[in-house]
Amino acid sequence: MQEFIAKYDAVTGARRHFIGRLQTNKVKYLVGKCDLIHSVDRDALMDAIDARAKALGVVQPVLVEVNAGREPTKSGYPPEEAEAALLRAAEKEGLAPLGYMAMLPAAEDLSLLAGLADAMRALFEHGKTLLPIRYLSMGMSGDYKLCLGHGANMIRLGTSIFGERN
Repeated sequence: MQEFIAKYDAVTGARRHFIGRLQTNKVKYLVGKCDLIHSVDRDALMDAIDARAKALGVVQPVLVEVNAGREPTKSGYPPEEAEAALLRAAEKEGLAPLGYMAMLPAAEDLSLLAGLADAMRALFEHGKTLLPIRYLSMGMSGDYKLCLGHGANMIRLGTSIFGERN
């Protein structure tokens, strides 16, 4: 969040996406300034974004974050709860849910990763029958090729572009 705030005025003419854990008390810095929030990982955050968007008279595009690998160290809805979360987001006046975001586990087992990616693609495809969602944001610098091959249509390549973070 601090990096988003610090760099906001320096970047013009580009779409701004927020990726990362978002605290509810930091929502005020993003809503209306961000083209897409990738990390709606819990109902309390969904409610906070909705309240801020309504107060500003805007509709905030969001992605529902899914903990595809059910990792205890990662946030996001469990896969079996993701669809209900997407539908709850669609009921909020201040939100425009555009799809799902997932991070696959850091694992060497390509069949495991492919299976998780395929499950996310199935969730996304079913979601498209319920709402006009567009994005399956899945894949980062280390696994984007696998994710693209299994249905992702948005990837996040920060490390590939900018290098390792300090």
